[in-house]
Amino acid sequence: MDPVVFCSIFPYIAAMVHRNTGLPVSDVGFYSGLVESLFAIVQTLALVLWGYLEVKIGRKTALVCSLVGTAVGSSLFGMATKLWQMYLFRCLSGLFAASNLITRTMISERFPPETQPNAFGWLVFAANAGNFIGPIIGGTLTNPTQQYPGLFGSCTWLRENPYALPGLAVGAMSAAAALASLFFLHETQDTSEDTPSSPMPTFELIKAPGVAVTLAVYAQSKVLAVAISAILPVYLYTPIALGGMHLSPVDISIYMTVQGASQIFWLLVAFPLLNQRLGTYRLLSVIATSYGPVFVGYIVMNAMLRSAGDVVHEWLWLGVAPAMVLLGSAVIMAQTSVQLAVNDASPSPAALSGINTLALIGNGVVRAVTPGIASAIFATGVKNDILGGYLAWVALIISAMVFRALIHLLPRQSNKSKQSSGNVTE
Repeated sequence: MDPVVFCSIFPYIAAMVHRNTGLPVSDVGFYSGLVESLFAIVQTLALVLWGYLEVKIGRKTALVCSLVGTAVGSSLFGMATKLWQMYLFRCLSGLFAASNLITRTMISERFPPETQPNAFGWLVFAANAGNFIGPIIGGTLTNPTQQYPGLFGSCTWLRENPYALPGLAVGAMSAAAALASLFFLHETQDTSEDTPSSPMPTFELIKAPGVAVTLAVYAQSKVLAVAISAILPVYLYTPIALGGMHLSPVDISIYMTVQGASQIFWLLVAFPLLNQRLGTYRLLSVIATSYGPVFVGYIVMNAMLRSAGDVVHEWLWLGVAPAMVLLGSAVIMAQTSVQLAVNDASPSPAALSGINTLALIGNGVVRAVTPGIASAIFATGVKNDILGGYLAWVALIISAMVFRALIHLLPRQSNKSKQSSGNVTE
């Protein structure tokens, strides 16, 4: 639910800020961005608390509480009429947005290592689906009295609260998820007497063998993923002479949709097979090595468009572009691979919650910082014609090299394997 809650306000947040504040349109962007950022900031700060709570009160109870909280926060946000109310209710949603953390821990506990690649592949797919569904809800249900006058035109309350319906819809989804979890989900936490009841201290966890480097690999994978998400739409829209593809909004949506469909194949079909054959470390190495050709491919596509030859253009659209969509979407497998690496690095089953909390805190920091930096690098390169307008892609190639170097430092044997070996020896 977290991605749905986070993304659902994007289509209407600017209009909502303008309506609730009366600010000039030129000032709306700042306050809209602040409302959007508050969710991620509070969510990141609260993850430590949720990591502690899910150990103390159980995964299932913590998940239900999280979903109820996001249901309330989302519903109230849509009915906010003042800017301070928008801040407050967005912070409330962020405070309870812990379902991603808890479900990761539950999957790690529920599924054996052999089936975790499939399970986490579905988790990444669900997150991407949430990123897609959220804006659809926000866009289609905003201002319903004008969009659907035959259905809602006579409802005075919805006319006075044009953003209430998408908030209530997201709240209803979260409430339904809470009820489903309450009645149909089984607790996964081991409550036996020989299982530690208190989580491992943070600094002790970080000092455990392989944990720090694994968290660094996880964070670097998120840097690459978030940077690509920020740059790619701008690159597709940017004029050819400045280093882009100069596609129309419709063409961009088609490109992104096809790439999203390709990601489904890589996550749900290819990844489990490749991970079983290669293992987490080798597959991560292959994916990290693939980033370089992907980034070079974007440079090549622009260079081909700059060429005046019709034959070159035909090769681009019939060969290079489809290959780039396929290869460019394959790197999504890194997101599932790094999650498996995080699980493998856990010193004990009791530390799963703690290490996932640290990983998601790093993810929150990356999400808050990387888009602005990546967009600024792309804009600077294009504006000043640095490296032919390809500065951002060169920076990403260097970032991918750092990712590959960090993977080389990962322990070859997981802590789970070491624990199993130790148990056999005993």
